Amino acid sequence: MAGGPSVYAANYLLDKALKGVDFTPPSTWYVALFVTSSETYLRSNTIASASEVANAGAYARKALLPTQIAASTTGQSQITADIIFDTASAPWGTIYQAAITDSPTRGAGNIWWFGPLSASATIQIGDVLKIPAYSFNINM
Repeated sequence: MAGGPSVYAANYLLDKALKGVDFTPPSTWYVALFVTSSETYLRSNTIASASEVANAGAYARKALLPTQIAASTTGQSQITADIIFDTASAPWGTIYQAAITDSPTRGAGNIWWFGPLSASATIQIGDVLKIPAYSFNINM
């Protein structure tokens, strides 16, 4: 899974690098899941329109600590820990993409990076979605 930056992230990082705008990263990032295969909403940071998994069936964004992200090399980094979502207590639909956000709250915050899963996953009752360590590449 290769993840690229949203327009929000790109603008923020460009302003930091080129204009010296202050930036304090969140102490915790969050991984969100989406039932859309379209990158349009994710790239533009329109979470409300991006078809995040419904707020039901035990779905919740998963915390991602900065210590679980590898140092950047060759313009990319990787998540070094398994991201394991809770057991679905209702169907979540077919998951196509994941995103790194700055908010734990479904439908809120900003998308920073996103990308398609290596294969879509249809989550039914009793299923657990796992994004294995080193399979989510964060690219610039």
